[in-house]
Amino acid sequence: LEKVGHLSYQFHKAQTEFALLASGHSQAWMDSAASALEAHRGYIATEAASPVLVEAMMAFKKGWDTFRSTDASRLLSLQVAYITLNDHPAGEKDKLDYAPGTEYYHEAHK
Repeated sequence: LEKVGHLSYQFHKAQTEFALLASGHSQAWMDSAASALEAHRGYIATEAASPVLVEAMMAFKKGWDTFRSTDASRLLSLQVAYITLNDHPAGEKDKLDYAPGTEYYHEAHK
């Protein structure tokens, strides 16, 4: 049954690729994707050069390094603080800007 599903997928993929090639849309899609990628590269280069981003990354690194003595204990403690004890429902955990606590890691999130 798994092979039948895989063959069906491969056939559908081949049909789609043939339709794109035959219609000439594949080149338009490739050109559009290349243009979007180039624009995204420009965005990344601009953001990477931002002093604010560099400062934020350094603050997060300092917060991580000083939070607990090992990566494993940092990971577990921060998962508890930012996920388990997060009052936001599943699917909305990202609404928590920073967890309560006196550690520098939480300060860096403010």
